[in-house]
Amino acid sequence: MSARANPYDNAWTESFIGTLKNEMLQDGCFESADDARTELFD
Repeated sequence: MSARANPYDNAWTESFIGTLKNEMLQDGCFESADDARTELFD
């Protein structure tokens, strides 16, 4: 971990989540958390 309040601390996580949303959802949404979990781990 880097120093407190470092703007680059979570940059890779935010980038990963953004990419994941674009690839998995494709302008849609999951019906439930279980559907999201199933899709993620398939």
